[in-house]
Amino acid sequence: MDDGKLIFPVPEAQKPDARMPEPGILDNLLSVVFPLRCVHCGGGCNWLCVDCHAAIKPIAPEHCHWCGRPSANADSCPECRGRELHFSKARAAFGFNGPVRSLVHRLKYSGQRRLAAFMVELACNQAQLSMAEVGLTDSNKAVTLTYVPMHRSKRLVRGYNQAGLLAKALSRRLNLPLQTLLCKEHPTFAQNRLGFDERRGNLKGSITLLRAARRPGAANRLVLVDDVYTTGSTASECARVLKEGLGVDVQVWTFARAVRRQSWQRF
Repeated sequence: MDDGKLIFPVPEAQKPDARMPEPGILDNLLSVVFPLRCVHCGGGCNWLCVDCHAAIKPIAPEHCHWCGRPSANADSCPECRGRELHFSKARAAFGFNGPVRSLVHRLKYSGQRRLAAFMVELACNQAQLSMAEVGLTDSNKAVTLTYVPMHRSKRLVRGYNQAGLLAKALSRRLNLPLQTLLCKEHPTFAQNRLGFDERRGNLKGSITLLRAARRPGAANRLVLVDDVYTTGSTASECARVLKEGLGVDVQVWTFARAVRRQSWQRF
């Protein structure tokens, strides 16, 4: 590969593709019996109607250099100041609200695993821009994707790990290798029902490196994929395990990010 050549093309415009992602072949076949409806408003004939698709806005370009929180002052972030976060940088495509929240919830809680490919297509431009911003498109920096693990008991109930589905779809879309490197040894309480300090303690000792996990390669960087970044506790614990076990740099990419007007009280 020539010096300076990008691993994958980076879009020029810093905005989501104005075109609505088209349903896949399976979606078209299933829609004969189960017509697609907008996951947010119930209208249209796709996973999102035209209006709800237009309402989705990418995370603002002004954001914290570390955790990706939208902020006019990128060097002073109340969410990561004073914290020990084990990933190098975290980026997300969209804010976790409106139609984006509906997409995530439908994927996670309604068994719509085929929605993952649609979501990745929707967020693909932002994913490419994010990886270019943090220097992952340099030809001398091989990139491997991995994802946040799910305990087997929850996976048995849900039928799949939504983070794994998103990572697989992103791997195919960007032609990047994907490895399963982490496992969740024991079940934990749902993170979305816990406060900041509780989230961190809830994960302690639960995420481990797979016995068969190997370092992806020399000069390699890992991108940890998940559906939503909320406080960064899950991403940070996964990154800690990966860094300590494999000695690699870990960056985080999520489809959505919680955007709060006020930061956590501990700050």
